[in-house]
Amino acid sequence: MRGFDARRTSRSSPWRAAGCAIAVAAGFACSIPECAVAQEVAGVVALPDSIPVRGARVELHRVTEQGGVVVDSTVSDAMGRFSFLLSSNEEPGAVFLAAARHHGILYWGPPVHAASPTDRVDYVVAVFDTTVVSAPDGDLRTSIRHVVITPGIAGLQVEEIIDIEGRPERTLVTSVDSIPVWVAELGAGASGVVLAEGGAPAE
Repeated sequence: MRGFDARRTSRSSPWRAAGCAIAVAAGFACSIPECAVAQEVAGVVALPDSIPVRGARVELHRVTEQGGVVVDSTVSDAMGRFSFLLSSNEEPGAVFLAAARHHGILYWGPPVHAASPTDRVDYVVAVFDTTVVSAPDGDLRTSIRHVVITPGIAGLQVEEIIDIEGRPERTLVTSVDSIPVWVAELGAGASGVVLAEGGAPAE
């Protein structure tokens, strides 16, 4: 099975950069009880070792049961910082994710729930420098293999999803679009292989 480089997703935030947090910002005093408190998603775009990335395009994605949409965008400042204001009447089930583009690759920050924005502190969108490869990298290892078995009318549908562990602190990219960056063996009798590009669909 062949696949193209999977976009890195930040699953943890080891950095402790000043000013990067999900916060609830108090507004001015309001004379009516229904006055809501404005919510802010604020964080930092950083390379490994907490090196800030300035000038990165950062998008705020809003995801609900109906789908996902980009609701705002900005550029990180000299310290890699960014911030977005949320609507004060967001539905509780909405989830927000910040995504930053670095060297043409889109990297995702952790999800933030509209109902509990203060649960996420030290919000970091981790980005990485890239390494161009012209052939599959034979040293990459398979980190997880998922087997999904779904009963059907004519039998069982078996799907296998392979997670490939990339290089630490690097994102592998191809010199041209048609060159794979990794190769993995499938089980005997496997058929109907589908290549899944990394990252998320544009919509």
